[in-house]
Amino acid sequence: MAAGSLGWGQAAEIVGLPVALASSGLLALVLILVTARFKPNLGEHHDYTASGHWAEPIPVIPVSHDHGPVLVTLEYRIGDADRDVFYLLMQELGTIRRRDGAIQWGFFEDVEDHGRFIEMFTVESWIAHLHQHARVSVSDKLLQNKIFALHRGETSPRVMHAVAPYKGRHLKVIPKTHHAL
Repeated sequence: MAAGSLGWGQAAEIVGLPVALASSGLLALVLILVTARFKPNLGEHHDYTASGHWAEPIPVIPVSHDHGPVLVTLEYRIGDADRDVFYLLMQELGTIRRRDGAIQWGFFEDVEDHGRFIEMFTVESWIAHLHQHARVSVSDKLLQNKIFALHRGETSPRVMHAVAPYKGRHLKVIPKTHHAL
C-alpha cells in the first residue's frame, strides 16, 4: 500500500491530480474485471459438520478439565511407496490440528524402525482436547481416512493421550473398562 501510494503520488505530480485519480479508478475497474474469475478458497467445499468419529479417551487417572498441557500421539506405519503422499496429507492435517487448538504439532520418523512415524500435538488443557473431540468435522474425517488408508499396521494407528504429571501428588488409578467403538 505504501508503494502504491508513493507511485500514485508521483503520477499525480507528473500528470496532475485529476488525471492520476481517473487513471487509478479506471485501473481498479479493469482489475476487477480481470480478477473476477479468480475465486479465493474460503473453505466452501469443506463440510464442517461435527462427525463425532473420535473415540473419547478413557483416563485411568483422574484428570481435571483445567489440567494440561495434554500430549496426543498417533503412530503410523507407512510403506516406502506412500511416503510422499503421506507427507503431503500430514502437512494438511497439521494445519487442521493447529486450527483446532494445538499449540504445537509435528510428525517424526523413527530412525530405528523404518516406516514408523509418530504424529504429536499438544493442547493447552484436558477440556480443550475434549472440545477437539467434539468438533472434529466430516472434512477432517475424510482427510484422516486418506491417511489411515496409507497405514500398513495390523491395527489402526495407535493413539496415546498424556498429561503433565501432578507434582508431589500420588494418583489413584481408576480401573479401565472396555468400551466398544
